[in-house]
Amino acid sequence: MEELKLLLKYSFKNKSRPKNKGLFKSNNTSSISNAFLYMLPALIFGFMLITSLTPIFKYTNIPIYENSKITIADTIVSLYFLIMSIMFVLQYSSTIVTSLFENDNLILLLTFPIKKSSIFLSSAIESFVLSSINLGMLLAVIISYLIANPNNIFLSIISSVLFIVMLISLGLLIGMIISLFIGKTAAKRTAQIIYFMGIIVFVLVINLFSNSDIQKINNSFSPIIDKADIFLNPIWPHVYLLKAFHGNINSSLIILSILIISTIFLIIYLNKIELNISNKKNKHKDMKIKVSKFTLLKKEFKLLFRNSSIFFMIIYPLILPLIFIITGNIENISLNIFFIVFSALYSAYISIYSIIEDYNIWPLPILIPLQYNKQIKIKSIISSFIYILEYIIFIIIISFMKGFSIYNIIMIIPVSLILYFSALWGTKMFINDPHRDTSNKNNILKFGESIKIQISMVLISLSIFLPSSYIEKIINGSISLNIYITLLLILIPIIVITMLLIFSKKLIISIDKLIQKNLY
Repeated sequence: MEELKLLLKYSFKNKSRPKNKGLFKSNNTSSISNAFLYMLPALIFGFMLITSLTPIFKYTNIPIYENSKITIADTIVSLYFLIMSIMFVLQYSSTIVTSLFENDNLILLLTFPIKKSSIFLSSAIESFVLSSINLGMLLAVIISYLIANPNNIFLSIISSVLFIVMLISLGLLIGMIISLFIGKTAAKRTAQIIYFMGIIVFVLVINLFSNSDIQKINNSFSPIIDKADIFLNPIWPHVYLLKAFHGNINSSLIILSILIISTIFLIIYLNKIELNISNKKNKHKDMKIKVSKFTLLKKEFKLLFRNSSIFFMIIYPLILPLIFIITGNIENISLNIFFIVFSALYSAYISIYSIIEDYNIWPLPILIPLQYNKQIKIKSIISSFIYILEYIIFIIIISFMKGFSIYNIIMIIPVSLILYFSALWGTKMFINDPHRDTSNKNNILKFGESIKIQISMVLISLSIFLPSSYIEKIINGSISLNIYITLLLILIPIIVITMLLIFSKKLIISIDKLIQKNLY
């Protein structure tokens, strides 16, 4: 037990980064506080889900059709159980690969007088904490459902515990199997992507159930209710948990049986595995040098996508407005502003990530037969181009869902300028302080710098989209305004776009000077 405590303390202290500045200055953070910080998002999201879902499950506790034992709440819960169970198992199994089989400290630990069982348990607990967000949201739905339907509480609690332990056991077993085929990088990316998917699911659920109109909720879930047989098929383990909530003891025994079987396989596999030997066979491939006209672009994209958080940064600005469209909780102007604020900030971050990758291989970038200031411009163009393409996709989706508008097509031009300006601005901020700490890539810009970009993007977006929307309404004949006000509405976007062009040019000149001063 002492070995396990020591390993967990070492593991979580090793994940902390000393803070030498500001209010939270510390060089010796507690391992317990570090573990709590990893679980904090799960607690926050879980609490928000409980407060949102409990009244909804009470109102939707009605049969999906006459004389049916299945309720609308059962259908919604079963779908959520299925999604979150799969996401937790996949994230947990991927995390166990990185924390156990591909742990850089594993060989060192095996040289100490520590039991292999302690190493395994500490890695399992560490992976559980790191994967807690999806499990926390699953628990929140279980609690919400039990509060709304307080039947057979004791059996429900026992069945819930068995179900969660079963998911952990399955996650461990799958993790051991996939460790034969994937390495640390692939496993880490998979876990990170599923983590971000969990956040997206949370945002979707919160927005879907923010509407208190039960009829609208029922209409939103009508396609799911029609396919209830798929989610309530006995092939899925969560179906037996749902039946246990209604007092079916046999279902609890089935969950227990699955847990026992998976645990037996887990023990058998553990007895055969050697932790000190990599489970994968090393394959040596012959290096083939390929010459391409787009070598620099390929280099930028390959280095860029080494960062697993890039997936979230690319997908989130597109997914969030689409969620708002589905739930019908926002207007077109706000959708565009949401997209631009997140895309502009992430465009700056992605441009900076590319520079950090160059720092890691310095001075190789300056040996490339292209001046480094031009390489910096390419990085800003690439980061903004990603979101320009995304905005075009966003416009196409809106056109299908809400009807085509030439206004949306015209807005591609100012949006492109905003994104490029933001990428250049973020790049200038970073190069202006090249010795900043880059070990934590989530905080490569200071808090004030991030806020400055976001507030500026909101103001710029409003000054372009708001007058443009009124101009569109005037053209369509929806409203009529004074000629002077109309001219003012036309001039404001033109002035802002002109200023963006001027300031972008100035930023390019400033970046060139800073590169000469700080990097050479």
